[in-house]
Amino acid sequence: MMFLLFAGIMLQTCIPNDALDIDGVFGVCIDTRDGNVYKTVNIGGQTWMARNLAYLPTVTSQSMKSTKIPCYYVYGYSGTDVKEAKKNSNYRKLGVLYNWQAAKIACPSGWHLPNDYEWEQLQGYLLNNGYNFDGTSGDEDQKIAKSMADSKEWKYSSVEGAVGNSDYPDFINKSGFSALPGGYYSFLKDFKGVETDAFWWGSIFLVNVTARAWYLFYDSPKLHNYVDTSDHGFSVRCIKD
Repeated sequence: MMFLLFAGIMLQTCIPNDALDIDGVFGVCIDTRDGNVYKTVNIGGQTWMARNLAYLPTVTSQSMKSTKIPCYYVYGYSGTDVKEAKKNSNYRKLGVLYNWQAAKIACPSGWHLPNDYEWEQLQGYLLNNGYNFDGTSGDEDQKIAKSMADSKEWKYSSVEGAVGNSDYPDFINKSGFSALPGGYYSFLKDFKGVETDAFWWGSIFLVNVTARAWYLFYDSPKLHNYVDTSDHGFSVRCIKD
């Protein structure tokens, strides 16, 4: 097993440190495929990457979409050169947008694309452990989005407790999930939603080339789920096996 030295701490490659049995404690993993470094965080017994996946083995032209073969996009980049795509500020900040075929194989060894149950476990834990922006518990009126979202990059919202509102500062990213609005690649072959939307694929494939996704919206206090066609390009958050 290979080890790397990062910030003065000896770390096993892409396996978080043992302190992560404590909620909100950050670890670090390094994807040995490309050297990308990810903060990781424990939330209710699950270990998530606290950054959108940025694995980019190839980059797909903006003019191409598919429900059958893996496609990899960088928001705002229309070419096919991986080195050039990685120079894009959106790649460095927001990661890669994957169609579902790419998303299901993108996570490094020891990690995987979360299924619906794992997303629901995350949602349920936050709802029932005081992560609603007003400190309440339970899912009658879901208010957990602010606790999942980083304060940066989101468009301003005046909606109480919404991701884009700076109110309730003690709840901003309280969970450590650190969501950023990475936008998406649409069926119209364009890029939309940077600053307003964060979409992540789930691993469950449904019918008629559709799959489940989970998302935050700048103007809402909730974590939503959504069914969309698998040729869309969404972000990926890996969860530890």
